[in-house]
Amino acid sequence: MIRWTDEAKADVEGFTVWLSQRNPLAAARVAEGVLSGIERLTDFPHLGRLGRVGGTRELVIGRWPYIVVYQVDGTNIVILRVLHGARLWPTGAGHMIPTDDDQTQVDLRAQRSQDRP
Repeated sequence: MIRWTDEAKADVEGFTVWLSQRNPLAAARVAEGVLSGIERLTDFPHLGRLGRVGGTRELVIGRWPYIVVYQVDGTNIVILRVLHGARLWPTGAGHMIPTDDDQTQVDLRAQRSQDRP
């Protein structure tokens, strides 16, 4: 069973609204692609890579620049966030795991470039 946090629902609604104001057809395609990728987790819960935050996994949506941050909890899959890969991510991938300072942000683009040899 797939469960959604309020933050994840807001993420999808946010990018869908933003895109639909610019290109309604693209918004529908992106939302469909993201939701289709998430549905695959029902059959393959460990499909995503290990997450940057302990206890999470990340499903990269192949054609679209979105990353689904989720946890596998027994037979449940909990969608924590749906984030754009080029944006600043909240520490803890955004309120999914409590942090001392929820306002701190991590620039993953800079982090990735530091990880390269």
